[in-house]
Amino acid sequence: MSSSSAQDPPAPGTAKEEEPAAQEGSSEEAPPAPAPKLTVAQRMAERRAKLKELNRRRNEARQLNHAEVVDEDRRNKEPKNMEAR
Repeated sequence: MSSSSAQDPPAPGTAKEEEPAAQEGSSEEAPPAPAPKLTVAQRMAERRAKLKELNRRRNEARQLNHAEVVDEDRRNKEPKNMEAR
């Protein structure tokens, strides 16, 4: 075993030839790892959870909007000089 075998040039198809492609891709982010395969029931459960969260947010926004409308209506019904009193 000679020490020159460790210094032999790389064989074709090794990382030495792939370096330019690796350098070009280094400026871009690597694509995300593929998500694990989910069963139909798991996908439906995720969709239901997402829909439930969206419905909760919509209901909360609706309630806040209704409270603002009630306050605005109350202010509009007050006499014009109410704030001056």
